[in-house]
Amino acid sequence: MSDKAMLVQQVKQWQKTSAGHKQAWYNYVTQAASKDFDPNRHDASFLQGFVSGTEVGSIVPTEATIASTFGGSSKERLVNDVKTWQKLSDGHKQAWYEFVKQQGSQNFDPNRHEESFLQSFLKLTKSGALKPMPAGMAAMAGKGGGKGKAYMMGAMMGMGDMGGMGGTGGMGGMGGMGAAAMGKT
Repeated sequence: MSDKAMLVQQVKQWQKTSAGHKQAWYNYVTQAASKDFDPNRHDASFLQGFVSGTEVGSIVPTEATIASTFGGSSKERLVNDVKTWQKLSDGHKQAWYEFVKQQGSQNFDPNRHEESFLQSFLKLTKSGALKPMPAGMAAMAGKGGGKGKAYMMGAMMGMGDMGGMGGTGGMGGMGGMGAAAMGKT
């Protein structure tokens, strides 16, 4: 499958999530001064711009699809809203995982959390205070087991300046790059 064909599939799948997702695609097309809503009729760079926007949170579904009222919302609706948000991209899903871990939990199933927990998450997403992880970070991050590979890699790279895990200026016998190898001497 070509890159364009994969992008077309991503756009179509995103639109199928809800009416608000479909409207976000229509808004994107309209803002580009086009009236052609068929993803197949756009070039790969146009489609990539849309997909990237959904991954970083600059393109979001219309308000109607995210919980608009938090007081009195049923837990089932809140759970569905969290699951819908996670389905937007890997970055959205990883942001949920990070939120759960920051709250001291390792349980990633929204059904297993109180309404107030879900409401807090949705309020942060709606306000923009919680954004999806960038695509590169989301690909490296993990669901469980600590803070994810991206965090671990960052922590390990920072050890070069502190003497690392033994030895002088690197990761000792671990094969890491010391300060000298990185040109910091």
